[in-house]
Amino acid sequence: METEKFIAKEAKYKKNNWRQQHEEFVNNLKYNRKVEAVKEAGGDIRSLGPAPKMTAIESNMVECPYCARKFNPRKILLFLKSS
Repeated sequence: METEKFIAKEAKYKKNNWRQQHEEFVNNLKYNRKVEAVKEAGGDIRSLGPAPKMTAIESNMVECPYCARKFNPRKILLFLKSS
């Protein structure tokens, strides 16, 4: 009962950030293509710098107050019930 209310509340306020997730995904694909090109050319992949960060996907995750692991809103409830 309480779980359903929490899920409904989360769904109501869920941020729609598909565009940001898509842009980050495309940027990661481009970076991976560059890495593969440098590997084929025999270069050093450290010269490319770090990979782009995926912040949009992490933004919809909820952190467990006990172990600091991140879960989606539905799974955190199941995790907290089991522990």
